[in-house]
Amino acid sequence: GAPNETLKTIRQTIDFAKELDPTIATFGRLIPFPGTEIYDSYYKEIYNKNANWDDFVHKGTVVLATICEVSEKDIQRMSSVAFKEFYLRPMKIWHIITLIKTFGEFKAYLRGALGLFRQMVKWQRKSKTL
Repeated sequence: GAPNETLKTIRQTIDFAKELDPTIATFGRLIPFPGTEIYDSYYKEIYNKNANWDDFVHKGTVVLATICEVSEKDIQRMSSVAFKEFYLRPMKIWHIITLIKTFGEFKAYLRGALGLFRQMVKWQRKSKTL
């Protein structure tokens, strides 16, 4: 959702993350925090004291920044696509499994995977309502 972002640049970001192949990746959306240049330039007049600050998280279901040519629906959809394409590769799953050495680590990874899955379902549902 950043200025000048396109579906092509989002695709390039996903592909670059897969090429780098870190153990864990996250794909955030632009969040116009008060006091930042983006907020002052685009959102100062929109948000006020009544803003829902629960929306100001990168895993929220509300797209706060739509200052590029990518639609809110596409931002929602591509958020889910990015995580699916990064984490649901067989070699990535295998790599993460091989890192698990204790039951505590297993629980932590499982909790993270379930949380990510729930979030992806929310994004999918939200993109269908837009």
